[in-house]
Amino acid sequence: MTATDIFSSEETTVMENDNSMMMDNEQQYEALCKTEQDYMSANDYLSRLSEIDTECRQATIAWFYHVADYCRLEGETVEISVNYLDRFLSNEDMVKSDLTLDDFQLIALTCLYVAVKVHESVSMKPAVIASLSGAQVLPEDIVACEQQLLQGLGWRMNPPTAMSFVRLTMSLNNLPPVAEHQVVKLCKMQLEGALLDYFSMVTVRPSVLAAAAVSNSLIGYD
Repeated sequence: MTATDIFSSEETTVMENDNSMMMDNEQQYEALCKTEQDYMSANDYLSRLSEIDTECRQATIAWFYHVADYCRLEGETVEISVNYLDRFLSNEDMVKSDLTLDDFQLIALTCLYVAVKVHESVSMKPAVIASLSGAQVLPEDIVACEQQLLQGLGWRMNPPTAMSFVRLTMSLNNLPPVAEHQVVKLCKMQLEGALLDYFSMVTVRPSVLAAAAVSNSLIGYD
């Protein structure tokens, strides 16, 4: 066997491995697309809640990001927390139209608590989450609300996030690592802004948001 044969064999193996990885990513993307609808909330659920509006939701998300920055949580954990919040509030069997601001705050705190518990490497105790409310919520309230939240979400706690679609989309492209990092960073900034937009999050699928963010970011990068 000549040196040319050896190098040709190695190149073929690398290409086969790359193709296999690309197929795996494509299959994973398709699988996420099939499940994302199951993690969407009902359209315009705020219209039936008398005391909660888009400003309450925006303030809550801004607070989520503040806590995430302070506690060094992943930004994606905030997206998951908001997914929990939107889906639970859209469940008419669990949430009545006269939901109070105090109950809304408890639900929001619990969404963050559960998202951290499920998706972060280090969990936060109920007492820590409760302390963030300024003593308006007790640790036992969060524990009790957690059970209601899990039931209301049907124990579906792993929503496909827009950022997960971004990462898979970028894995199917052949951008240099530095360029890929910059594009992902631009996507993250756009999607964090989109998270504040109530109608975008309850009507547009994460894969569509991700595709728009990637497209915009590639243009912005060029």
